[in-house]
Amino acid sequence: PRLIGHFCMCFAYLMMLQLVMLSRGFRFPNGILRRTSVQRQFASKISETYNQRDSLITGLNGAQDITVKVLSCKNLLQEMMRRNDLSPLATKYMGELVTCSLMMGAGLKGEESLQLNLVGDRGIKNIIAITNGNLEVRGSVGNTQFGKDTDVNEVHPSDLLGNGEVQIVRNHPAWKHPMNGITEIRETSIATNLALYMVESEQRPSAIITDVQVEGGKVISALGLMVETLPGALPENVETSIANLEAVQKKGLYSYITNYVNEQNESLTNSASLNQSSVPESQSSMSTLSGGELTSDERHRAESLFASLDSPLDRILDDCLVSMDTGSIRWDKEPTFKCTCGVEKVWRALKLLGKAEVEDIVAKQEDVKMKCEFCGEKYVLTCQEIRSSVLTDQTT
Repeated sequence: PRLIGHFCMCFAYLMMLQLVMLSRGFRFPNGILRRTSVQRQFASKISETYNQRDSLITGLNGAQDITVKVLSCKNLLQEMMRRNDLSPLATKYMGELVTCSLMMGAGLKGEESLQLNLVGDRGIKNIIAITNGNLEVRGSVGNTQFGKDTDVNEVHPSDLLGNGEVQIVRNHPAWKHPMNGITEIRETSIATNLALYMVESEQRPSAIITDVQVEGGKVISALGLMVETLPGALPENVETSIANLEAVQKKGLYSYITNYVNEQNESLTNSASLNQSSVPESQSSMSTLSGGELTSDERHRAESLFASLDSPLDRILDDCLVSMDTGSIRWDKEPTFKCTCGVEKVWRALKLLGKAEVEDIVAKQEDVKMKCEFCGEKYVLTCQEIRSSVLTDQTT
């Protein structure tokens, strides 16, 4: 009761102070409390543009002989990290392969799939990423706790996988046989290994850059850039694309995010003081004290400020097409994490075992437990279910 009494007295005092200040003609500057209203309504614009939606933007220059793909997939990578309990370093290298697979697989048809598999003899052991024409991706790593207590700067490329292979598999349900490609792992980044594979095995001159940053249990960014020279490309366009790529690489992909956020914050500050002089003092004092809403004109101006800022991915694409973007075209698509596991696949795997093995499981009264390596989902088939289903099917 005493605490409640103190609270009521403080509240009454503040209300009296407000009335006295207003009666004596005191006016708060419009920008101070009005800014709170602006922030409440528009601060989410940054996350709406970058954080909440993964996106892959593809662009062609005017001559349509240079293609550029720019990707942000931090949200789906965060989901992979959570589901598989990955260490920050394992998440980083998984993210690098996932970004590459999404950009390389962006031209696939619906049910066609692309599997990238890096197999080594130490370190993280292996990394797999599988994507399809709908940009649905899943992946796994051999050592989920790789480098748990190691700084990223202390990991040399040779320590990541050691000696091994880059294995590429393209497949489609209608194909009789998948298309396979294998090359040796080089002591360089994952992106460069895959770019070298594309040049050497598929004769597709390409450059790939990734920028994946993970701090603790949070994915800060998962960005990718792929520039590919199409057959018959004009020499001057090839030279320009190389110069543009070098300039973007020098800036760093993540710098486009930080610059964008800084400009958003500046716009937020500017919008907080929109049209201050046009609001009558008799209206502004009470509306600002109560955190009043913006007028329709102020709202329109604030939204225009945000709308005038291109997204970070668009800016990267623009910089890659500088001096050759006349008549360029672009389109975007949202990549998603999607696993294809299910209890029916567990049953299918169990039925492939011999009858003697299944009978042994039943005799020992054992349940069958399986965990998906891509999404971490756990499945349990009870002994009774196995007895009534699998053995019956095998008998018939």
